[in-house]
Parts: sequence; C-alpha cells; structure tokens
Amino acid sequence: MAATSSAQFLQEVPRRYVEQIQTTVETMRRRGISIYDGIFRLANRSSALIEKTREHIEPMAYDVKDFVVAAVNNNKPLNEKNRDLRNNLLEMYLGISVLCVGLSSGIICGATFMGYILSSFINPFIELISLFGIPSYAYMYFRKNAGIDETERRVWLYGLSYFIGCIIGHGFGARLMSVVPAILFISPLIFALLIDFELGPRDLFADRQRLMIISGGISSVAAYILAYLVSGFAFAPIFAIIAMNGLLWVHFQVTFSFFNTLILN
Repeated sequence: MAATSSAQFLQEVPRRYVEQIQTTVETMRRRGISIYDGIFRLANRSSALIEKTREHIEPMAYDVKDFVVAAVNNNKPLNEKNRDLRNNLLEMYLGISVLCVGLSSGIICGATFMGYILSSFINPFIELISLFGIPSYAYMYFRKNAGIDETERRVWLYGLSYFIGCIIGHGFGARLMSVVPAILFISPLIFALLIDFELGPRDLFADRQRLMIISGGISSVAAYILAYLVSGFAFAPIFAIIAMNGLLWVHFQVTFSFFNTLILN
C-alpha cells in the first residue's frame, strides 16, 4: 500500500510541475499580447493627440511668424512727441539692462568662486532641476500674487537672472566668459538713453532705422573696447555683440507692434 502511494506521488509531482509551467507560459503569453496591444493603442492615441495639437499650433505658429516678420519690416515713422510711450520704453530697456547685469554677474560668479561652492555642495542633477524649477516657481508665484509690489518683483527678477547666470557659468566655465562678454548690458542701456525724452534727441526717435544704427554703433564700439581690455582681440565677442544688437532690434520692433495692437484693440 505504501509502495503504491509513493509511486502515485512520484507520478503526480512531474505532472504538476508541467501544469505549472504551462500555466506560467500561458499567463506570460497573454500578458505579452496585452502589453503589445496596449503599446499600439498608446501609439495610436499619441499620434492622434499630436495631430490634433499640430492642427491647433500650426495656425498659431504661422500667425506669430507673420506678426514678427511684419513687425520687423515695419519702418513707419514714430511719434517723437509721445512722451508716455518713450518713458515706458525707457523703463523697459533699463530693466533689461539691469537683468543683463545680473545675468553677467551670475556667469562670472558661477565660473569662478561660486563654481567651487556649487561643485562641493550641489549635485549637477539638482542644478539642472533648479535651472528650470525655480523660474517656473517664480512664474507661478507672480501669477498667484498678481498684486505683488513692483520693487519685490524686480528683486525677484534680478535674483533669477543672477541664479540662472550662476548655473550657466558653472556649467560652461571660463569658456563662456570669453565668448559672451559681461558687457552686453551696454546695448540696451544706450538704446534706452537714446529713447529718453529728456536725454535723447527729439527727432532721432522718429526714425527707427537711424535710432538703431546710432544705438548699435555706439554700444558696439563701447562694448568691444571693454571686451578687448579683458580678453584681447577675438571674434567671439564681436559675434556676441552683433547678435545682441540684432536681438534688440527685433525685440523693439515686436514690442512696439504689440503696443500698437493693444492700443487699437
């Protein structure tokens, strides 16, 4: 009797092992098919979502492109007697100049002594997250507190530009200082002074092209002289100064067209 039970047990064990293996294989097969179907469903939904997003974004992109091209090519005379407009532009470009000072200071500090502090105490991955996370937090903070004091807002913006400059300077090191000189704030500063109703020539503001040519010429010479005293002769600062003046011209044209659009609406 005991021998019969032992024989049955020995026959039952392999059979159950085979059943378990078959069940496991069948389960894995079904899960594999479900994952395969899920991937294809996700791909189809993603494709449909991308197509819908493209349908909405593409007309907006064309509108923005047309608006920017029309604004840059607009050379109509400006009203040099509009004191409020000139004061608003003066305040904006002086603010841009201050932010450029903060960014340049941050780049210098990040490439020098602040770089050693960041390397010692902060992980590069945390720096990368902070580079996008802190500006996003500041944006949400401004949106949430719409009635924030103007002085506090400017302090926030200067601190953000300094922080971003520190991270960028630490990431690229001294190479960035030789390519992008720290005196790029001169271009918006001189541009703002020429726009000023009291300091700038009254008739200069009316001619956009002459305004930008004179502003770009003065700021380029002054900026390159200061860059030459630091790094000597190099082509990289020349390209950076030219790019800054070109960006400033596009920004002025687009901003002025945007102001006109708001006034007309």
